[in-house]
Amino acid sequence: MVDLGPRPDNTNLALLLDERFARLAPYFGHQKNLYKCPADVRISPHQSQLGWKERVRSVSMNSNLGRGNNKLRYGELNHQIYLKLSQIVRPPPAQLWVLVDEHPDSINDACFFTDMSVAGGARWVDLPASYHNGACGYSFADGHSEIKRWLGPLVKRPITFLEHQPTGSNLPADAADFAWHKLRTSAPQLSLR
Repeated sequence: MVDLGPRPDNTNLALLLDERFARLAPYFGHQKNLYKCPADVRISPHQSQLGWKERVRSVSMNSNLGRGNNKLRYGELNHQIYLKLSQIVRPPPAQLWVLVDEHPDSINDACFFTDMSVAGGARWVDLPASYHNGACGYSFADGHSEIKRWLGPLVKRPITFLEHQPTGSNLPADAADFAWHKLRTSAPQLSLR
């Protein structure tokens, strides 16, 4: 759990890189922390007073992937959970994101939740980052990555160091941002189409 407060998880790299705690650690070798974008240098005033230089994580995983979440929060008519690469058909691996830069006010658990039941407009449960000059990084199931430049003001909101609450907008640019993200997050179960 990463947050804006003094929790030790904010600086404990062992929870991410030690094989006793992290399933992906054996695949990292001696690489640097892959869960931290170098562009995220934000820490809260409280963390700064404690002498912290950075938090250990700035990315979150798509909540529709793996057993970590394994819940159809928004109904099987709206999305599915992918447990194996062979299940990623709609959208295909080149269009299904795995990791995303998460807004410093929004990052908490390791899952990035997307309200897949929203039919129009935008409703962000978790919020992507915008510290790459109004854009953020996504990595996809086929191994490639992309920088997504945001169009609307909702995602490009400034960092306040206040805990993010789900937020929405009906502005066309915000709706276009959310539609782009949602299209690459999951799809209804094949058996229901």
